[in-house]
Amino acid sequence: VARLSSNLTVSNSSYQTKLTLNITPSTSGTALLVQMNGSATSAKDDDNSVKQIQVRLNRGSTTLVTYTTTATNSQQTLNLHFPLKDTSSHGGNQVTYTIQARFTGGGDFNPRLNAGVSLIVQEII
Repeated sequence: VARLSSNLTVSNSSYQTKLTLNITPSTSGTALLVQMNGSATSAKDDDNSVKQIQVRLNRGSTTLVTYTTTATNSQQTLNLHFPLKDTSSHGGNQVTYTIQARFTGGGDFNPRLNAGVSLIVQEII
């Protein structure tokens, strides 16, 4: 389990890795249960400009899901609940999962990943 213990400001327009979790399956051919949980919040400044947040879950370099805020004149919070039974072939080798985030749009304040965002991976035997 990887978990954010405090809010994390997202201050880059390019995707940056915020959480990483590695698992080495005990057996070739097993599935992995992957869960992303938590929330992320866009940021609205004094002149009502909104800086959006995009959050994605990756397996290696493959994006499994992307979440994006879309409110244009208010702050918005995303629910990042995403369970997945990952049946990709790992051959018993280590698999790396990451949560990445970036901002898009204007605004003076930066969005954030909220405390408690977590990544859980379990092998299904």
